[in-house]
Amino acid sequence: MTSSTGSPLRVGIIGCGALGLVHAQRLSDMPGVSVRAVSDPDAAAMERVVAALPPDPAGKADAFADYRDLLRRGGLDAVSINSPNRWHAEQLLASLEHGLHVLCEKPLSMVPDEVRQVVQATQAAGKVVAIAYQSRYRRDSRVLRRLLQSGKWGRVTSVSIFACEDWVRPNVGTWRHDPARCPGGYFADANGHQLDLLFWLTGLEAAWVRATTETRSTPVPIVTWGEARLRAQEEQTPPQPSPSQGEGASRRSPSPSQGEGASRRSPSPSQGEGASRRSPSPSQGEGVQSSSPPYEGES
Repeated sequence: MTSSTGSPLRVGIIGCGALGLVHAQRLSDMPGVSVRAVSDPDAAAMERVVAALPPDPAGKADAFADYRDLLRRGGLDAVSINSPNRWHAEQLLASLEHGLHVLCEKPLSMVPDEVRQVVQATQAAGKVVAIAYQSRYRRDSRVLRRLLQSGKWGRVTSVSIFACEDWVRPNVGTWRHDPARCPGGYFADANGHQLDLLFWLTGLEAAWVRATTETRSTPVPIVTWGEARLRAQEEQTPPQPSPSQGEGASRRSPSPSQGEGASRRSPSPSQGEGASRRSPSPSQGEGVQSSSPPYEGES
């Protein structure tokens, strides 16, 4: 993989927690990709990521405590954003302003206006923007989508979703238990993959949602269940970039307004719509709130 000039694709890593480390290692293992800069308020986290990178003829990657300094550094083609959820949209928009392609961890935002801003900015910039909903690239997902949308098996009348993992004990003391940095808790952060597949596989969208959440003694939503009426997605014609914008692609994630409810969804006899059902996890225990720095890499 190379940039449009034929030179290595130069990437910056924003957020050096567990996922920042994973993305940095996988990107640097790709031929023609060079991780040239990292950013995180935690100096030790940056050092861990830089130490994990293979030797690079261009030298050691630069480190910045403030992501804005990484963007001002210049000399980059793309960034990988792996910070806590609260900063995803802000950092993505700033990266586009600096003319960079973006791979951003999910979720994009819980604020619909921020999602719209990102979509509009992506279309205007003509850059490639991808949200890390990697389940779309699994072979089984792509085959299932093709079959569902072929109409061969009829229309989708209902969909049930169940997702469960311990999001209490492993996350005590981390940013994932801070509603300021992880609004939406488990449902928005971890269950987003199931929601993304629901809309992408079926071509449906939410007409209305009714849901209930429980925090299970933590400061963020842990268990969510509910129902939603689904309908066919409205046809949208994406605007064509002007010649000055160059080639680019935009990958939209589901609107946060679609993800406020999960679960127990009933079909619509009149609209031919799908539905989804999810029940809470009895295995998710209780946790406590604890303090942590105002911004740190995702882990």
